[in-house]
Amino acid sequence: MQGNKACTETGGSLPPIFITGASSGIGAAFARHYASRGATLGLVARRGDQLAALANSLPVRCHLYSLDVTDAAALAAAGRDFIEKAGLPGTVI
Repeated sequence: MQGNKACTETGGSLPPIFITGASSGIGAAFARHYASRGATLGLVARRGDQLAALANSLPVRCHLYSLDVTDAAALAAAGRDFIEKAGLPGTVI
């Protein structure tokens, strides 16, 4: 599921945010927090279905990356893709 998924863009003023473990728990909570403030999000998790469900519930632009963060090459590729599409993240979680 690597690539981007556009939710409704709110045009917030925060820099982009890149969040690992975003499909549940504290990662999903961070995603909801930053989405409520209008940040463009890069969401990373192994569970693509849960990641997509979260992204569909958020009122901001989301780029989804379904991967295991222990795969360094996949994580690096996701980071490069996110920077290319959204800009340098202000925060990485």
